[in-house]
Amino acid sequence: MRPMLCAISVLVLLVAGCTRKPAAEPSETPTPTAAPSPEPTPVAALTGEELDEPIERPILAVKIDNASAALPPDGLEAADIVFEEEVEGGLTRFLALFHSDDPEDIGPVRSGREVDADLLPPFQPVLAFSGAAKPVKGLLRRAGVLFFEEGEPDKETFYRVPDRRSPHNLFAHTEQLWEAGEDLAVPGEPVFTFDKATPDGGRQTAGARVVYSNFANADWTWNDKQNRWERVQNGSPHTTAAGDTLTADNLVFMRIKSGQGGRSDSAGNPTIELRVIGKGQATVLRDGQRFRARWTKRSAEDPLELASQRDPLALRPGTTWIQFVDQDGELTFRRNAPEPGQ
Repeated sequence: MRPMLCAISVLVLLVAGCTRKPAAEPSETPTPTAAPSPEPTPVAALTGEELDEPIERPILAVKIDNASAALPPDGLEAADIVFEEEVEGGLTRFLALFHSDDPEDIGPVRSGREVDADLLPPFQPVLAFSGAAKPVKGLLRRAGVLFFEEGEPDKETFYRVPDRRSPHNLFAHTEQLWEAGEDLAVPGEPVFTFDKATPDGGRQTAGARVVYSNFANADWTWNDKQNRWERVQNGSPHTTAAGDTLTADNLVFMRIKSGQGGRSDSAGNPTIELRVIGKGQATVLRDGQRFRARWTKRSAEDPLELASQRDPLALRPGTTWIQFVDQDGELTFRRNAPEPGQ
């Protein structure tokens, strides 16, 4: 019996050794969880500068006086974008846009002009001025621009100061103006192309000079230490009420067609018509260099575009002054800094 038992035992072991164990269930490969995308850094709509948090208010536009009796201005240094417009009598006036900074008080505030209705619609601002001719107000209303003049939206918004003579003594509080425009859209994407890197193709430039009349001119000089352009007006530093010289990161000189408008001011001077719808030549100054450009504005509702050849010309993140210069107006550029005393 023992041989038989041994044989059976060997057979059992052989069968057991040849039996395959059932395959283990394949384990599921966990789907990798994508890391959450970081929130994009908010960027200021008018300056292209990075922000810690978005600015939740509309744009404020103010017409600011630039006659000799109106100097020095208050609050202009806080503007993100400034348009310099020629007006009657050989003078200029500013259309200043505020969003990144709040100067609290702005002035002297003066009247609006037809060109404002062509410039403002893309910005959807609340506009403050001392008033405007009936045709100008009509144009602004049709353009969808919300505006307020002296006495609106309440009697505390605009005020007159005793140490300046009328009409150069009207100022405005920004708080009431922003409150009055709280239902307006908050700007989104930057209004221009901005880039910290200096574009290729620039020419070294130390300054620029634009002449509007025999008694109205502006000079800009590049300050290497501040890395900004400094403004001189009619031979003297253009300073604010706080004593600071007005400066800019970008200067845009737009060649436009201009001519007599269909009205006259209170002194009998014919108004100036500035044609900013269309296209033309421009010169952009940034980083101590100047660049040839083309400007395009297809309609009042379309934004102003700046291009070099076919590509957008990037501005430096920061403040921008845009000066309208007649096609035949005097505009010159300096390669070298002026000598001391000049």
